[in-house]
Amino acid sequence: MKLDCRRGQGAFTLFEVMVAMVVLVVSLLGLLATLTHAARLDLNSEETLTALRAARTRLELLRAAPFESLPALDGATYPLDAGLPGAIRLVPLPGRSTVSTVQVSPVDPTSPLLLELTVEVRWQGILGSRRVQTRTRRARQ
Repeated sequence: MKLDCRRGQGAFTLFEVMVAMVVLVVSLLGLLATLTHAARLDLNSEETLTALRAARTRLELLRAAPFESLPALDGATYPLDAGLPGAIRLVPLPGRSTVSTVQVSPVDPTSPLLLELTVEVRWQGILGSRRVQTRTRRARQ
């Protein structure tokens, strides 16, 4: 069998193939960068959700506590797993042994019948230092 290679036929030159490969490689690198960034954002979302779940759980424990005991808890700090169900997989900030902080403050300083409860969780995440804060109000019954 004899191959007939005439000029003008629809074949690609080596240069055209190399240019196409360069375009393909650049496109694949862009796609890889996008996928890597999306994976980091997914992990960041998981960390934030875990921290929010820990803060809400701590807040529910505070809401269940007797009203008279709440002012004494102002400024209290807790390890992430202290009294919380499930494994909390957050890395504490460097130099900090606790990352969950409780703040209790009266909504109206002249009347301590309504308190604002705030729980803040801090951690060192994939995107740097992060914090989540959740709050609620509790009235004396």
